[in-house]
Amino acid sequence: MFEEARRTEIVDRQTSDMGSPSTPNRSPGFIARAEGDHIKMKPQFKVAPRYLRSIIMSVLAVAGVSMAISSTASAFSYHIPGPCVQKTPKQVERYLTQENCERQVGSKREGTWEFKEAIGKVKGTSGISRLESKLAGKAITIRCGKDKFSGTLEESGASKATIEYEECSLEGASGCVVPPITAKVLDRLVESEKATADEFFEKEGEGFATVVVEVCALKSSSKVTGAQICALPKGTELAVKHKIECATSGSKLKLGKEEAKYSGIAEVEFEEGKEWDVEGP
Repeated sequence: MFEEARRTEIVDRQTSDMGSPSTPNRSPGFIARAEGDHIKMKPQFKVAPRYLRSIIMSVLAVAGVSMAISSTASAFSYHIPGPCVQKTPKQVERYLTQENCERQVGSKREGTWEFKEAIGKVKGTSGISRLESKLAGKAITIRCGKDKFSGTLEESGASKATIEYEECSLEGASGCVVPPITAKVLDRLVESEKATADEFFEKEGEGFATVVVEVCALKSSSKVTGAQICALPKGTELAVKHKIECATSGSKLKLGKEEAKYSGIAEVEFEEGKEWDVEGP
């Protein structure tokens, strides 16, 4: 009986130290309860199930996006022939042994061996390129007779380049002058229609290039923005030169505020002239 009274006194003292429900000193989230010889602090608030579900789903969604971005970034790369290199930690896209990697035998699993990435300066040229869009409500095609390509291949299938378009004109509009066009692009290897492809995109807010039309009634200056996916028809085969084939079906572009479609074929190679290929998931 005296022991029970002592436990009650302890509880009363602890709760009075915290203050009454109306006292500012009291912690609003917890209450004290005596259980046997112990005092336990228990939460006083509850989270409604619908809010709890929303919180959990939000956390899972963010985690899923992060994993997807990480997977995409590490799944593609440019490679040169030669000894495989060992890296840590293990990844599911890598070979289990050096021999399997160099002979390209067996499926990729959780291993540490992979090809040496091809990183360095590249150059290229192309023939005729076309950009189809509208100016002042009129359908137009800007045609460039040739271009020069210079860039850098980077890790994880990323790269950047400058393209100088020359011999440009406005088809079907006599008297118009189109000066040479300089395009600065970023690009990355992606999967498109179950094949490894190259996606070109702009540095955020800067656009690919500015197209200027002079002299004629269609005189204008318009930014090219958006993205363009191009095929790498034999990208997975070792070669000194690789073709990049851009079709209008891969265009998500705008010339000013008008939809635009691009087409052209380029050939790209390392400045050193070495063989290389691309590797996807």
